[in-house]
Amino acid sequence: MLCSVASQQSNDATWSAIFPVKEELRDLVQRINAAGSTYHELPLSEDLIVKGDYNMRQYLPFYSLPRNLSYCFHWLHERQRN
Repeated sequence: MLCSVASQQSNDATWSAIFPVKEELRDLVQRINAAGSTYHELPLSEDLIVKGDYNMRQYLPFYSLPRNLSYCFHWLHERQRN
């Protein structure tokens, strides 16, 4: 699978360097966490996590998803442009 191969070459540090987290996003996450939580925990980066009632990360290996989907979104975007 194209996305799986490409995602193995990438890592979280690369993603963070390319797309730094903006303060607006940090503020939004803080407001969501202060208001309670969401259904699923959403890790947006190592230090930016939307709290949730359920952390499903332990089940991800059963779905054969790549660790990082950023390349998939970029690839899809480029296909739609052409």
